[in-house]
Amino acid sequence: MVFAVNKMDLIHYDKDKFDSICKGIKRLISEFDFNSLYIIPVSATEGDNITKKTKNMPWFDGQPLLTYLENIDISD
Repeated sequence: MVFAVNKMDLIHYDKDKFDSICKGIKRLISEFDFNSLYIIPVSATEGDNITKKTKNMPWFDGQPLLTYLENIDISD
């Protein structure tokens, strides 16, 4: 399961707000049996973390969305 948390530019790329959203997502999916979870902060308007890593969220150490989707293991 992949969640792209969009509109990060509107909350000034705030890590604490992103972390709060992540907690809500994790509560939501806890009722389901998913093999993997990837949550990525993005700003589609600005292109942040869509095709390349952004400098606006240095606290995020994951992959950009497109890179993750291109390399996800779907063999299961």
